[in-house]
Amino acid sequence: MRKIYTLIFVFFACHFALSAQDSLLIQGVKYKVDTTVSRHDIGLGALFTKFELPDFPLKVSVLKADLGNPYLKVMTVLSNDSLRGLEQPSKMALRKSNSEQTVIAGINGDFYITSGYDKGLPVNGQVLEGQLAKVPAPSRPLIAFDNNKNPFMGLMTYQGTLTIGQNSYPIDGVNVSRGTDDLILFNQFHGTTTRTNQYGTEVILSLTEGQWVTNSTLTCVVEDIQSGEGSAWIEPGKIILSGHGSSAQLLNGLMIGDNIQLEINVSINDGALQPEIVEMIGGDRIILSEGQVQNNNWPEQHPRTVIGFSQDRDSLILAVVDGRSEESAGVSTKQLADLMKLSGSWWALNLDGGGSSVMIVNQQIMNDPSDGYERSVANGFFLASTAPAGSPVTFKLNADSFKIPFGKKVSVKASTFDEYGDVVDYLTASGVSYQVVGGIGSIDENGLFSATSQGSGMIIGTWEGQNDTVFVEVEPTLDLVLTIQELTIDHLNTYQLEVYGKGPDDSYYLLDNSLLDFSTSDSDIGEVDANGIFSGKSDGTVTVTAFIEGTELQDQCIIHVEIGRDYQLLDDFSDPSSWSVTKSFVDQVDISLDVFPGTNYEVMRVDYSMTYAGRTGNIILSKAIDIYGMPDSLLIEAAGSEYNNSFILAIDHPQGLCVVPTFQNTEMRTYLASINTDLIKQEDYPLSFKSLRISLGADPSYIEGETYQGTIFLKSLKAVYPEKSVPDYIKSPVADEKVCEVYPNPARQYFYLRFGEKVVSRLQISITSMSGNVLKKIWLNDLSEGKVFPVSLSSIPKGMVILNVRDDRGMLLQSEKILIQE
Repeated sequence: MRKIYTLIFVFFACHFALSAQDSLLIQGVKYKVDTTVSRHDIGLGALFTKFELPDFPLKVSVLKADLGNPYLKVMTVLSNDSLRGLEQPSKMALRKSNSEQTVIAGINGDFYITSGYDKGLPVNGQVLEGQLAKVPAPSRPLIAFDNNKNPFMGLMTYQGTLTIGQNSYPIDGVNVSRGTDDLILFNQFHGTTTRTNQYGTEVILSLTEGQWVTNSTLTCVVEDIQSGEGSAWIEPGKIILSGHGSSAQLLNGLMIGDNIQLEINVSINDGALQPEIVEMIGGDRIILSEGQVQNNNWPEQHPRTVIGFSQDRDSLILAVVDGRSEESAGVSTKQLADLMKLSGSWWALNLDGGGSSVMIVNQQIMNDPSDGYERSVANGFFLASTAPAGSPVTFKLNADSFKIPFGKKVSVKASTFDEYGDVVDYLTASGVSYQVVGGIGSIDENGLFSATSQGSGMIIGTWEGQNDTVFVEVEPTLDLVLTIQELTIDHLNTYQLEVYGKGPDDSYYLLDNSLLDFSTSDSDIGEVDANGIFSGKSDGTVTVTAFIEGTELQDQCIIHVEIGRDYQLLDDFSDPSSWSVTKSFVDQVDISLDVFPGTNYEVMRVDYSMTYAGRTGNIILSKAIDIYGMPDSLLIEAAGSEYNNSFILAIDHPQGLCVVPTFQNTEMRTYLASINTDLIKQEDYPLSFKSLRISLGADPSYIEGETYQGTIFLKSLKAVYPEKSVPDYIKSPVADEKVCEVYPNPARQYFYLRFGEKVVSRLQISITSMSGNVLKKIWLNDLSEGKVFPVSLSSIPKGMVILNVRDDRGMLLQSEKILIQE
């Protein structure tokens, strides 16, 4: 076995030396290539490759297709088969896939008009299935294909001719507005009608034989003649000659059944070439000509789309470069030309870029569009398979080779192909078994490879007795970095530590925690398990270390375990000068220390006056106060004499507003405001108190322009924690005297709570199933003797439930069974 493995590794080393490039030279600058390359067959021998230049940075998607494959079709598409309007390229691909062909790949196409009546009109010309949809722009180049898929690139010139008998007449335009004495050809890409006025004649024509081809003499038969009508209906597959003035008189001389000849010619490079064109699409500049980068640079770095072909014209190369992001900056057109030359192009044409740039492969978007989504565009260029439906007979893995740093994971996927070379299951092939040779890592049944040991090896995939191999080099990790440097947590929550490794290309990636070791400086305060999950045990601070055994690589973080129970006093309002005051729609605010009426304890007194203007007045008392641990509520003791006031307590966090909806009691009461703990990440702790806003509601008797005074008394501000000193409230003694009367029981749609003398300022009402599941929970405030509250049962299932009444510390005060009937 030692000899076999030695041979394998020798071959592996040679393979990397011959096929992998560590750097690319672009406009005189050498850039390192990320060799974690996705390179795979997408059907009919077409290869897709995606690579990155991390130092640029740049992400490049390249597709190389064999134009000699008999089942590969090249095609251009207009949005919704119309010269106007927009459509996403993926939808074009889906729409053009049918029983006769399946679109396997494509890119966005030409620049286009972005607004107005002509929105979606391509700037340059286009030929689709032999029919000229739009004549070329005089100064903008195009790429065209003849009926043997031979590619041509250059400036192209339109000339149209109608021949009747021995006489020939110029066709002034295609799918454009008809002017004085003009003779215009319309086809289905113009729309459903010619959109002409009644001052002319329109002749409906169809081919006598064969198919539409540009740069060929076509014989057509006259099917109908419409004079003085306008806006003739354009049937798919037919064309219309529309004439005005002298051209109308010419058409009036025709008769139904007459044969005429048409020549719709597009000559290339001043008439040097005139092949029979079946597909054509435009761009804005040729960036690579006969292997030479052109001196017509568009210098700004943008996302780019480009199309080109090889020197022997046998290979078509499509590429999309991502841009406008931190991961990929985009390129100039000279840089793009170098990338195309390195990809095998001899000629290359720059297409529309920016947010339009997209590459589709088998209905998957392969690049990262800069808009964050696939943009709708005017047209696109596509490759389609015309092969008959077949059964899978071969398979290929999705890469030839890749380099991967220690601890990283990558998915190895497989595709199956039929007897024609067409893809059957694109990167979703099942029934593939995998093995790793060389001790470099492990791979699961789904093809997820984990690089667990530095060195060289390979992954062998087996399907139906066939093998395919991916050569792998596992590179060292250069650094370890914990995603947090400091954390606050309690003993009720856990935290999953994440560690990133630094690869040889200086990029960071998430490491598998199973390959790391973790330790804490004091296991009595907190523990971390083998998967990097930290659990707090007691109050204190520990240092957690992540490291790789046998190396010097490690990183540390500090974790504070803060276990809060019951209440923590944040402020007793004994120092009014420590609070800053701001106000809106309030004239005057004075804060002072005073004795609460009828008691002997001191409170902070807030006196205010406001001239009522139909707006809610606000008093904001600000003070930064550190909060210990992880409370779930804030509690404030306060009293106020005005109508319908409210408290808004703010924690220094985007989700840190805690609201007490209303208070209007002259007696000192306790008000509880829940913290949105579900919206606060563990990394956001510790929290700090920021401000208390007193929102002054308006009494219905207030008159605009009148001045009103009021007073608010503040006794204490506390943090409330989820764990109480009494661990199990359900076992707490229930008061002999009921807090409220429950009626009726049995109940149907509602039951009511009538409160007696034994009440507190705030109660929690919950309804649970007999098995303990919480079905409904509400808070009740401002309780007084004789107060009645209805409780809706609309969302509660029928049967026996339990009503629990608790105070704001969670103490169970009353528990009753209630039967809910139909």
